[in-house]
Amino acid sequence: MYKILALTFLLFGFSEALHAQQSRDHVSLGVGPSMVYGENTGDFSSFKFKMLPAMAFSYNKQLSHRFDLKSTIGAQWMNSGGYENISDQTVIEWGNNGQAFDFKGIGFFADVMPVYNFNPEVRNRVPDVVSFYAGLGVGVMHVVREQKVTNFTPMSGNVIEISDKSTTAAYIPFRFGVSSNLDFDWDYALEFTAITMTNSEIDGNNMKNKLVNPDILMQVQIIVKRYIGW
Repeated sequence: MYKILALTFLLFGFSEALHAQQSRDHVSLGVGPSMVYGENTGDFSSFKFKMLPAMAFSYNKQLSHRFDLKSTIGAQWMNSGGYENISDQTVIEWGNNGQAFDFKGIGFFADVMPVYNFNPEVRNRVPDVVSFYAGLGVGVMHVVREQKVTNFTPMSGNVIEISDKSTTAAYIPFRFGVSSNLDFDWDYALEFTAITMTNSEIDGNNMKNKLVNPDILMQVQIIVKRYIGW
């Protein structure tokens, strides 16, 4: 009898220890506004630029209480802004160099990053109301777009040429977020993302017209998280 009880408690303890080691992974879906910091995407000194939607789906693998490994795929809609006047000297200079003054399109991206949790939830301890996290990673983006370039001829003056183009480039994503800790299967977060491209060509224009040379995409998303571990 005693041996059976001892074996039962031993198996129970082993089961609890194994369960405690299991990670609390989660999937998440995010949607929110975004913008592009590019050569032809607006007048940033006057805060005149277009905000368009972005969305992302992520899978977080919990590596420890402090670190996750986050994989993300998503899409961001893009558009230029502020350069409708094709007689503008800047637009003419761009056209002389075959650079777009206007474009619209969508960027598809995928990245992976380690994420650091500043105040992680610990089993058997009352969690904080909210938690904070941040991560830095690497990714690849493919942009498909319709772009417009001015072409000056003595006979016709400035003529707008419209073409379909695509660009693929690596990028460095940074994310910072604040998440609820409801201690249920679902949580919600507000997440900021900055995607720094390794070139300045996703808008069809690589002539420096801003303080920072690479194109940068920024997103603010409402995140819904669903836990699939524990």
